[in-house]
Amino acid sequence: MRRTVKRPADKRLTEKSPCQCRQGWTLIEMSIIISLLGIVALVATSLFSVLMELDTSIASASAFELTAQRLEDQLRTDSYSATSFNQLENGFDLVPLSGPVIAYRIDQGKVTRSIDGDRHRSIDEFTFVDTDIQYEVGSHQLEVLLTKVLPGESRSRTAVLETPAGTSIRFLLQLGRSLRFQSTQYPSTAPKSGDEE
Repeated sequence: MRRTVKRPADKRLTEKSPCQCRQGWTLIEMSIIISLLGIVALVATSLFSVLMELDTSIASASAFELTAQRLEDQLRTDSYSATSFNQLENGFDLVPLSGPVIAYRIDQGKVTRSIDGDRHRSIDEFTFVDTDIQYEVGSHQLEVLLTKVLPGESRSRTAVLETPAGTSIRFLLQLGRSLRFQSTQYPSTAPKSGDEE
């Protein structure tokens, strides 16, 4: 039987060098990692800021469109029963054939609609932020222009309304013009009186 004898190991081979047994990061490695994390945080913060501004502008534009649509629908409904419009210094009135006058007042981006009835007073408000409100009133026609200035763009909405009387008058004028045109037009294919057999 053979016996194997183990030799004592060389101390140089069994001892680990200081480079092989380190357990932490150097100061340079830590500063590089902190710098990279700072850059990532800066990019994320600026991206978040841009997204918040975009969300705010979309919400503002959406609120403008919704309020403008509500105002236009209410104006159309009220103008259907009106016989004329009266322009005032700070708004206009819709005068119906019978019933109370419907008053629209404009003050600092707010349109207030009120009806003074026999029993109660009805008030509706349409608020527009950063919006220029212009209106032009004729006896049977009303034009309202809403202009909202957003960062980088401008939105506008125009409503042109007519009273039923104004629509009827315009229709009758067009009908009269077409009848007058038809009455002065001579048919070119009419048979002559001597050609008939």
